[in-house]
Amino acid sequence: MLKLPSKTRYKKMHRHILREFRLKISKMFNNTVKLFSIQKGYLTLNQILLFRIFLRKNLRKRVKIGIPLLVNYQTTQKGLGMRMGKGKGKPKDWFIGITYGSVLFELISNKKNFRKMQDLLKFVQKKLPIYTKIKAYEKNLQKDYTN
Repeated sequence: MLKLPSKTRYKKMHRHILREFRLKISKMFNNTVKLFSIQKGYLTLNQILLFRIFLRKNLRKRVKIGIPLLVNYQTTQKGLGMRMGKGKGKPKDWFIGITYGSVLFELISNKKNFRKMQDLLKFVQKKLPIYTKIKAYEKNLQKDYTN
């Protein structure tokens, strides 16, 4: 489950610039499918949670779903009818900064569900607002699928 930060240094943050850097690819186990980002961008907390619910509903409890993301930015918005000035506005929504090479979703299962996991991640890949790449490891066979 994604967690919101319990404490932030400032209640209302500025929008940060995402710096591109390559992350070390984590260990891949047998029968693992991972979704990597090829582009930097932002995902809202709601988008990630909806994709997690979609994957959980279709894969049931047979597959371990990992989301190694940290929610670290928020947006603010003033109320409707507010005049100019008098501060920045209330915190509205949380979002995640995605950089090149970061893992978005990680599915680990037995061999029976391997094809279904790939198909579901291809569907998620089409719905995401950033370009992604699927890496599948099936008993020492490595396959790449790009969007």
